Amino acid sequence: MKPLSAMLLFCMVAFPALGLAQNARPAMSLTPDQMYEQYQNDPLFLDKYRGTVIEVTGVLLSATTGGQNLVRLKTSASSGVLAHQVLCVVPAADKMSLAPLRPDMPVNITGTLARFTMTFGGALDPCQVDLAGTGAAAQDRQIAEAKKQIADAQKQLAELERQVGAPGDPPAQRSTGSTFTPDQLAEQYQTDPLFSDKYQGKTVHVTGVVFTAGTSGLVVVYTSPASSITAKPVACHVPQGQTAPLASLKKNTPVRLTGVFTSFHPVYGGTLNPCSVEIVR
Repeated sequence: MKPLSAMLLFCMVAFPALGLAQNARPAMSLTPDQMYEQYQNDPLFLDKYRGTVIEVTGVLLSATTGGQNLVRLKTSASSGVLAHQVLCVVPAADKMSLAPLRPDMPVNITGTLARFTMTFGGALDPCQVDLAGTGAAAQDRQIAEAKKQIADAQKQLAELERQVGAPGDPPAQRSTGSTFTPDQLAEQYQTDPLFSDKYQGKTVHVTGVVFTAGTSGLVVVYTSPASSITAKPVACHVPQGQTAPLASLKKNTPVRLTGVFTSFHPVYGGTLNPCSVEIVR
């Protein structure tokens, strides 16, 4: 580190009272009018906040350099010359920051409240000037808003994952939320060229009546007993180890299938694999 840089760092650490702390966060943010109102309504206002870093937002009334670098702020461009003002005493080292300032330009001033009088208003000394939206309090508000947006996005993502499954979940855990009868599944397949693309690998629900069921794990379902002659069925492949309850299933028992749509054949109908069976009471 260069000797001059080391000396500057030492001064900033050892003598923070000589200037505005770089990481200081304002105790409050207000306009010149609001500061005047607080002073007028609270007899202890100056006792509470003297020596405290605060932020004042408004528009520039004037900026002068010379013996002192002074910035005067008022609440808005429509505020008159005699409006409530706040004075910002800028350290000599920051003098060049005043060069681009023009009257009625929106700015924030952040500094240590030194005094307040009914005649001359408030004074921040030392103080720094930032274009509106770039001050410390403004940055805090932007951070808070960003955190809120992130929290909202996380809620939306959680709800989406609840509905269709998280990225990387096994297909059997991802649901389209769609429920069909075997006849409706066949109709969708015939009328929608993108049907397989939409549902391939996703969980769907099928309601109907049992045609056949066995402990081998295969359950064949039709929409109704009458449709089993000509309609297309849906075959449900129950994983090994979960087939014992299938022995109690009788023909024409109303059931609800929940499984991963794997294919649809124009002759043999649809297939869910893996799949589970629930008796509809």
